[in-house]
Amino acid sequence: MDLHVLKDRNFRTGCFLIAMLGMAIYITIAILPLYFQEVMGYTAFTAGLVVFPRGVGSFIGSPVVGILGSRIDQRKLLCAGFLGFGVCALSFGLVNLDIGPYTLLIPITLTGFALSFVFVPLATMATSTIPREEMGNATGVFNMLRNIGGSVGISMATTALIRRAAVHQTEIGSHLGSSSMVLQQKSAAIAGYLGHRLGPAQGHPGAYGMMYGLMEQQSALMAYVDVFRWTALLAFFCAAAAWLFKKPAKHAPLPPGVH
Repeated sequence: MDLHVLKDRNFRTGCFLIAMLGMAIYITIAILPLYFQEVMGYTAFTAGLVVFPRGVGSFIGSPVVGILGSRIDQRKLLCAGFLGFGVCALSFGLVNLDIGPYTLLIPITLTGFALSFVFVPLATMATSTIPREEMGNATGVFNMLRNIGGSVGISMATTALIRRAAVHQTEIGSHLGSSSMVLQQKSAAIAGYLGHRLGPAQGHPGAYGMMYGLMEQQSALMAYVDVFRWTALLAFFCAAAAWLFKKPAKHAPLPPGVH
């Protein structure tokens, strides 16, 4: 694979943005269903149904961007797509343990709609200044960087979830010392409840076990919120970086091999 095509400014910018886009997309694709399964207790099938509207949003947005692509500066479409994705990621960062399966329906749908404003303009602008004889090599590099970005994004997200959950668990645990009145009151109430059903000997151990489980759930929730918000910051950064493109010629066709 010949990398000299990276000397082209538009292609170099496009490769950078497609790698960042791969990170952002695969982070949300990977961890949003995990959030519903691990934190909310959904089954894998139910979690898949909850995130299914993303595809509906992309289906609706694709013809819209096809119409607007020949009329509006594609840098504006690209910036709008990243901004929309970032706003949706911020809304994911507002989740809590009380949400239902339809709470994030609109943000999930709008995520797919916003991403449809990113893929086609990004591919078109990245390769708009590449000579035709170099197009095959350029699209190969472009697609490779998207896959690399996605792999790196998933790895970073899962690592961040584990580490941030540990950090939040430590922070929460620091406020639950044996002298804490809240801990004593709650554990006594739970122990009394469990003692009537499991026996007096199981009351206090069961109470502490339940409270530890709640602490783990809360720390996991906070870790997911952190990752969603970091993803939003990445999307906003990409929205600003979209203006590094040189304005391409009007009606630039979508190059073959980019998907």
